[in-house]
Amino acid sequence: MTLDQGVATTGAAILAAIASLVSLVLTIRAGRQSEMRVAHRARLDIYLTELSQDIHTVIAGITIIRKRVAIGSDTSQWQATAKAAGNRIDIIRRRTRYVFEGFDESLRQMALASDHIATYKDLPNTNVEDLLKAYKVVSDQLNKALARQYRRGMPSGWFTCWRLSRACKSVSAAWEVRPSK
Repeated sequence: MTLDQGVATTGAAILAAIASLVSLVLTIRAGRQSEMRVAHRARLDIYLTELSQDIHTVIAGITIIRKRVAIGSDTSQWQATAKAAGNRIDIIRRRTRYVFEGFDESLRQMALASDHIATYKDLPNTNVEDLLKAYKVVSDQLNKALARQYRRGMPSGWFTCWRLSRACKSVSAAWEVRPSK
């Protein structure tokens, strides 16, 4: 069977038109995704610097509070610093429920960290080291999730939110078994 030159030319033209149309659709889609990523990064930029500094301040503050309690030093300055950073985290958490979707629980835990560690100041034989370790895991997971969200320019996926939720559950579990006065 042989193809007529006119049929072959028409077939090639149809195939080229289809390829061109697919290329156009893919180019439009890629351009739109690129614009959405830029817009998402712009929304994150507003909060990211302050949020990362405050998370670091809370973790540093609760670590120093624990060390100072162990040697019997005054912790009020560090408690105030960590508490102020926690309050700023809570304010950002309330403003960004949709920007940082899935991060609400971990941001809430970071906002409460200084109060939780301060509760242990006067209690002997506590599990404060477990609680401190759990808070550091939440902080680490939160920093990784924020960096990845910014790098990708897209909201975090379910797996990242699940890891954050698990880290928060370890904080809650350590807090639930705290000794009482």
